[in-house]
Amino acid sequence: MNTIQKSNIEIPRELISWSRWMIGINFSAGTGCVVVFRDIKSSGADTISFWLMNAIILFTLTVLTSVIFNLLLSMELGNDFTLKNKHRFLGGLQLTLFSMALFSLVKWIVA
Repeated sequence: MNTIQKSNIEIPRELISWSRWMIGINFSAGTGCVVVFRDIKSSGADTISFWLMNAIILFTLTVLTSVIFNLLLSMELGNDFTLKNKHRFLGGLQLTLFSMALFSLVKWIVA
C-alpha cells in the first residue's frame, strides 16, 4: 500500500516538472518572436505576418495554460492524488497549443 501512495504523489510532481519545462520553452520561443516582431515593426514594414502574430499568441496561451495546470496540480498535491479529466484536458491543451504555435512559427519562417 505504501508504494501505491508514493507512486500517486509522484504523478503530479512529474506533471508539474513537465509543465514547467513547457513554460520555459514557450516563454523563450514567444520572447524570440516578440523581438523579431519589434524589429520588423521598427524597420517600417507596413504588414506584419499573420503567422508570426499567430505564433506569439499561441505561445502566450500555452504559457497561461501551463501556469493554470501547475496551479491545479499544486493545489491537489497529496497522497490520494488521482488524475482527473481536467488534468488530461489541460495537458492535451498545452500540447495542442504548443504544436499549433510551432506550426505557425515554421509557416512564418518558410513564407
